[in-house]
Amino acid sequence: DEELTVDLRDESDVTAVRLELGRLPMAYPRDVRVDCAGSDHAWQPCWTGSSSAAALSAALQDPRTMPITLFIRRGAVRRLRLRQLGVDPLDAWSIAELSVYGTRATVRP
Repeated sequence: DEELTVDLRDESDVTAVRLELGRLPMAYPRDVRVDCAGSDHAWQPCWTGSSSAAALSAALQDPRTMPITLFIRRGAVRRLRLRQLGVDPLDAWSIAELSVYGTRATVRP
């Protein structure tokens, strides 16, 4: 039941979401789903899977911050909803810093 919603204010072309765990390396999401919605508020899945491999890669890349990167590659995104689907009996999900990468969508007349 752990969930986080991010509002980008404007539609953007999202390429990735990066979660930094900081000093809580075991607080990574066990199974995560990222849903995307445009200005129409209709949620659609844009990334689902186990983040265990991404967490291991993050620990090897930078053990101080553990940057887990989830590649989205979705256009016209206004909101992102991150939900943990898995459960760990000892560690809750924690995010020290969240970054969204991409470009603002071009508005055409």
